[in-house]
Amino acid sequence: FLAEQRTSEPFRVLDTTGTLPQQIAAKHGIELVAGYHPGVYGHQLELYQRIWREDASSIIELERHRPGDIACPAILDLMNVKYIVTHDTLEGEGFKEVQQHPGNNGRHPVTTYRRVGYLPRAYVVAEAHVPPENSTVLDVLCDSPLQEYALVADTPHEGHATYQPLSAKEDRPGDVTLEFSSEKAGVVVLSESWHPDWRAYDGGNPLPVRRVNHGQLGVHIGPGMHQLRICYVPWDFYLGLAISGLTALALLIVGVVQVARKSKRSGTALPSSATAL
Repeated sequence: FLAEQRTSEPFRVLDTTGTLPQQIAAKHGIELVAGYHPGVYGHQLELYQRIWREDASSIIELERHRPGDIACPAILDLMNVKYIVTHDTLEGEGFKEVQQHPGNNGRHPVTTYRRVGYLPRAYVVAEAHVPPENSTVLDVLCDSPLQEYALVADTPHEGHATYQPLSAKEDRPGDVTLEFSSEKAGVVVLSESWHPDWRAYDGGNPLPVRRVNHGQLGVHIGPGMHQLRICYVPWDFYLGLAISGLTALALLIVGVVQVARKSKRSGTALPSSATAL
């Protein structure tokens, strides 16, 4: 069911039952909150810990909770969590039961609920706000109107864009292209884990990528049409590419020198290809 829904839009899943191992979920294109880098980047672990009333998660292992332990649903919204898989019965306007699977070997049934208030993978808000003095982004995140503005640690950004969910024209791992128009300036928020190696290009022109909402990506935009590409470009990839290229060039030079030396000792001419090189 979740794999079928994934074909129409990206979303993440909160599995409180252990029914969906990370490897099985990934095989079907299903992204779990546990796969949202909380065990890789410290800021994502801090976001995960703030979801719950109490949490003892670490970089090595995440603590599993029941839905009743959720203290900050706003973070689930930011993380693009559309579905919750649980053994519990969830009631209220914020949840809609969409599937139930009988438990195997006498276990409790597994029910999938759709969350009504989740935020899309990418969207536009009007501004970027700085928390009040002596407060951090995490301190105010749970009580902020996230469809109106993003939160930043410093340097606010003014704008008047209307909230707008965005659909990706192209969506590959670490590479998203968004085509949209905005009548006024604003901030595009992308629900991906912040890292300084993310890059943004609007119509081919580079734009700064900011850390917003403690652990996500934000890009300031002006009014007008936009073809915004946000991609992850790790510096170590290019360093490795450069090292590989230099290594290949060095091996080629060594090979040519060895051929030249052998030819000189034997008194024969170099092959035409080596001479040209």
